[in-house]
Amino acid sequence: MPNPLEIKTVCFSDRESWREWLSQNYDREPDGVWLVYYKKHSHKPGIEYNDSVEEALCFGWVDNLIRRLDEDRYARKFTPRKPNSQWSDSNKKRVEKLIGQGLMEKPGLTLVEAAKESGAWEADARPRISEEISPAFERALANNHAARMFFDTLTAAQRRHYVLWINQARREATTLKRIRESIRLLEQGEKLGMK
Repeated sequence: MPNPLEIKTVCFSDRESWREWLSQNYDREPDGVWLVYYKKHSHKPGIEYNDSVEEALCFGWVDNLIRRLDEDRYARKFTPRKPNSQWSDSNKKRVEKLIGQGLMEKPGLTLVEAAKESGAWEADARPRISEEISPAFERALANNHAARMFFDTLTAAQRRHYVLWINQARREATTLKRIRESIRLLEQGEKLGMK
């Protein structure tokens, strides 16, 4: 697995420049790239999120990780889509729109056709995750008064964020690690933030 810091970083002021770059490089960057975005308050010209995702889909790429760069910028990692990856409903809708507009390119269309043939296109990309507080998290909250008190002051959406983050873990060890991290943050009176 490549070091994230060794992956190329690119920045474009508009959709057309990103599309041009993808048309020339979609098959030359197997590890993907970090695409830089300017935050609204910076007032600097930059590509919009939806535009960047649509253009990436045209060439068989997909967005995934996000990282903060500084006060004015963040980056989103774009990579070539893996052949057997699932398709989110939002990306399927984008692709249908792009096909209708004649914007999809051969690399993107090839992946769409393969997904439809394999059944991946119809599969639900979002596994159902319980929104109930797990017994283990409930016990951890019961054992830490400060964490419980702060958790109870959070909005329903903020509590849900904690619960979903914990429940999304696939392995028990990860679940326990997330519970410990949640209790630590709650005890300090902190919200979960981006996870």
